[in-house]
Amino acid sequence: MTATNHTITGILIAAVVKEPAVALPAALASHLLLDMLPHYGGKKLSQKSKRFKIMLAVDCGVAASILFLVAAAQPTGWLLMVSCGILAASPDLLWLPNWLRMLAGKKLKPRNKLEYFLGCIQWCERPWGWIVEIVYYVAALMLLLPRLSV
Repeated sequence: MTATNHTITGILIAAVVKEPAVALPAALASHLLLDMLPHYGGKKLSQKSKRFKIMLAVDCGVAASILFLVAAAQPTGWLLMVSCGILAASPDLLWLPNWLRMLAGKKLKPRNKLEYFLGCIQWCERPWGWIVEIVYYVAALMLLLPRLSV
């Protein structure tokens, strides 16, 4: 799932739950649940390709912009929303060191148990998964927007 969808989910959890002791672990757990859904990806899209890098940059930019907008608007509970948004997307940062090694042409480090688990739960990364991603984004945004009252 995209960083944008993970981020929106974390923000939405905080907007609904409002209790940090529940919202923060739920935001982290949401990452696993979303990665179990069919989503965009697949072996045909090379992580070295210009297309992948552009998609990654746009996704991270949109996710960061959403976090910035919530922080700037400061709705009730905004700090928890931003924290949950970041936490919900953060497990994907585990892939960053090996991706950077790959881009640099260096030997990849073996996956640890957590990375292996996170890779296994993404059982359905497919080119058509962008449809699921967009439908999820629109639905999550529709649920979130009414909850962003100041």
